[in-house]
Amino acid sequence: MRNECNIICDILPLYVEGIASADTVSFVEEHIKGCAQCRAELENMKNPNKLEEVASVIPDHDVTDLKAFKKKWNKRKTFMIGGTALITAVVVLLASYFIGSGFIKRTDVVLAGYSVSEDGTEITINVGIPTSMGYIRGFEDKGGGVKPHYLTFYNTFGGLNSSLGAKHQFEIDLEETDTEIYFNRSGGGYELVLVKDSETGDWIRPAGEK
Repeated sequence: MRNECNIICDILPLYVEGIASADTVSFVEEHIKGCAQCRAELENMKNPNKLEEVASVIPDHDVTDLKAFKKKWNKRKTFMIGGTALITAVVVLLASYFIGSGFIKRTDVVLAGYSVSEDGTEITINVGIPTSMGYIRGFEDKGGGVKPHYLTFYNTFGGLNSSLGAKHQFEIDLEETDTEIYFNRSGGGYELVLVKDSETGDWIRPAGEK
């Protein structure tokens, strides 16, 4: 009978949630008819506040077992709640780090090369960073059109040295009125990296830049 009780305890959660098979339901219901302890565990799963109520109607020789079960059950609930809270906290921290790292601004991005489309409506820039730490995932353009392009670059998601989604080549749409492209720098400033020659219309590096 004890082995059968162990089996019942294992499948009671399925029974309570209503996801047990018809044969399992019949097996559980047949067992709890003659087993006060398993019946008490079932009532406790449905409504823990009813445990004392159940204890008042079961035979005296089962009360000790019921009290032991209640103590064990309360410990199990405390452990489950604590474990769930810990896992949730770890997941939240990891998710925050994973996502948050993707919003770190990169202020050390350098222009490695560039090319302009034949019709002059798009410029492709190749960028990099001067260290071996970190990657770039993208940029935000705070200009263009009647204003210079102010590009703010961002780190990849997944950590400072994660290569997830890393890119080094980006396209920028150009208007006829566009004349300058800047890269963000520390302190909220920007550095001019490309300028449109007013005479030839070609995009070149600023004077003194290679």
